[in-house]
Amino acid sequence: MTVEDSVKDGIWYNATEKMDVDQAKQWIEKTLGITPEITNYVIDVTEAGQSVVGRVTVDSIKLYNDAPKGVEFHEAWHRVSQLCIDEKHRRKIYDRYKKKSKSNLSDAAIDEILAEQFREFMLNDAAKYDFDTKNWFRRILDFIKLWARTGQYTLAKVYADINRGKYYGVKPNDANVERFKSIYSDEGPNFEVNGYQFKTITKTKQFDDIVKSLTYAFFQCSFVEGKSIDYTDINPKDYSFERLKLIVEA
Repeated sequence: MTVEDSVKDGIWYNATEKMDVDQAKQWIEKTLGITPEITNYVIDVTEAGQSVVGRVTVDSIKLYNDAPKGVEFHEAWHRVSQLCIDEKHRRKIYDRYKKKSKSNLSDAAIDEILAEQFREFMLNDAAKYDFDTKNWFRRILDFIKLWARTGQYTLAKVYADINRGKYYGVKPNDANVERFKSIYSDEGPNFEVNGYQFKTITKTKQFDDIVKSLTYAFFQCSFVEGKSIDYTDINPKDYSFERLKLIVEA
């Protein structure tokens, strides 16, 4: 999805609020038992020209260090929904969402919406729940509130289980890995920002080939006859330079 200072799918996005890298890393390690890979550049650029700032893989989670706030929660949802819970419970969640929303969205599209809903919950409401309490009355009361908020029992249970660390160190089983690779290959679902819809570029390979050609031409023209490059106007935070930097660093 494209994350901008706007409303999309009923959720408010604000790309100017940045993720706290240390907190995100610690939360993922504590909650899922894996160490995320933090990158200093965008992870990829999609066919539509969107910058990928978060991605789940079979073994880990990749996060761009300048990603919007809460990307770690979005990617945590994907890891749990795609690799940790079984097909029976995943199917219940998707089917219930379709029935409630009266939509015919694909499973992947639904999972993106659910990932953003979990991100919103963790940023705005999670502190209202005491997931670690040993008081069973409080725990039951909180779960009922969570059930009412999410609209389905299975979804509420996954929310609670993530926050209680129930998926800490859980290794994806063969069935989930096979399903994951059949849908996402080895790349996994993305978290994308700064979208730009190209009119003629429809494939990632097209974009890659164009950028590589432009990069070659850039250096050919810039280093002839003693010419030098003026970098003073280049903003390292501008997403348009991330792909070039990624290729140069490769």
